Amino acid sequence: MQFMFRHTTNDTVRSITACLSVSVWVKSLQLCFFGRLARTAPEEDHHRVIAAALRPPADWRRPVGDRPENYLTEDNR
Repeated sequence: MQFMFRHTTNDTVRSITACLSVSVWVKSLQLCFFGRLARTAPEEDHHRVIAAALRPPADWRRPVGDRPENYLTEDNR
């Protein structure tokens, strides 16, 4: 008995099922988790860690000629 398989791409499956790709889903969960931590009370340890990590040193300046970048421009290169 011979079987014939037709290849179906991930894009086709996502368009039919309206499901998100795994990478988009994981990024969404990470952002939700980060938002939850960022909204915690300032006196909690995990809030202080995130605040310290995101706060650049007082004397930090972007090098001359470098363009500002954010998470949107990095993904679209």
